[in-house]
Amino acid sequence: MADITRRSLLEGAVGMSVAAGLASGGVPGQAAGASTPAVRAVGADGRYPTVPLVQSSLRVGLVQTRIRMLEPGAIARIRKENLAYMLEWIDRAQATVRHDVLLFHELPLTGLSFQWPRSTVLQGCIEIPGPETEAIGAKAREHRCYIVFGAYIVDKDWPNHFISATTIIGPDGSIVDSQWKARNIMAAFGNVELMTTTIFNVLDRYVEMYGWDRVIPIARTPIGNIATSTVQLEPELYRAFGMKGAEIVMRTATGRYRLADVQGASLHNGYWSVMVNNAYLPDDPQGLRRYWKDGDWTKPIADTTTVLSTVIDPAGNLVAIAKDPTEQVISVEIPIAEHRARMRQPVVHKELYDRVWQAYTGKYPPNAFLAAQPDSLDASAKQINANLRWKP
Repeated sequence: MADITRRSLLEGAVGMSVAAGLASGGVPGQAAGASTPAVRAVGADGRYPTVPLVQSSLRVGLVQTRIRMLEPGAIARIRKENLAYMLEWIDRAQATVRHDVLLFHELPLTGLSFQWPRSTVLQGCIEIPGPETEAIGAKAREHRCYIVFGAYIVDKDWPNHFISATTIIGPDGSIVDSQWKARNIMAAFGNVELMTTTIFNVLDRYVEMYGWDRVIPIARTPIGNIATSTVQLEPELYRAFGMKGAEIVMRTATGRYRLADVQGASLHNGYWSVMVNNAYLPDDPQGLRRYWKDGDWTKPIADTTTVLSTVIDPAGNLVAIAKDPTEQVISVEIPIAEHRARMRQPVVHKELYDRVWQAYTGKYPPNAFLAAQPDSLDASAKQINANLRWKP
């Protein structure tokens, strides 16, 4: 895969959508001067494009493993050790029950730190394709399965940026898709903001390069239509996945997430949701005390915070959950053919809401990281807040 570039992968994914027979639509909000593919796959009869399924059901393994941070003086070595650990868990997950898909959490290879400057983060990122995807691809071929994982990545088409992306590797070892994070959570960390590049904070250039269809990407595979995301608390994004025909949404988290957020996405849009969080180990110096002062994760929290990986069915029901926060594999079977036979796009009475959407102005404008990329979380907050549309 050495001659494959990330841009060719993204453009190829658009090409596969065209081959799948998607209908053309309008290009709302296209940047001036951009010549890009239209948004596709929003049909007029509730149906959506697919490729034929190769099996009636699939077994998904949620691989809940720990995060190991990179250290500035040993970045390459620890990243290599993290890769070896991930490969070991692929073997372990396939040891007793064969899984068609293995889903890892958001950052199994790199971890993250709010203290790192941009220069350190860039050193820790992987490339797609690269040595890590080659090694993971070899395991996918060995076990004849899909492997899905998140990572911080760098891309030569985006110098000085680091991107949060979720990558799907197929059973032949090839990269099926690599989907960017749509947007960062905002105003969630006090006076700082994440400095990860997402689609939203480089939106105009992203659309010029890849087209509007790639803003809400769906991988149409022989085991189902798959969307991936690390975004939390953005129901509009998950509605859009449903409108474009996502049958399984594979989500990843770091630290914790709101169970109600995942259940609501499935309940309101009628697809399967699979969420993998990182594990917590006994020797973690902070661990669960970030969220429970006494470390007792069994205590319910009103906002439905959880650290356990989960599977939600299309009716919003919790059908599988990790037994505790430690490392483990949660295994679930999804009847994908039965699901496809009855699934349609979510029913939305859009004419009720169109004018509200047209009148609404979001607090944060897009493209915050186009002209310059902040070097720290403090700088990121200053850069983003300098252009707020909502004034105090």
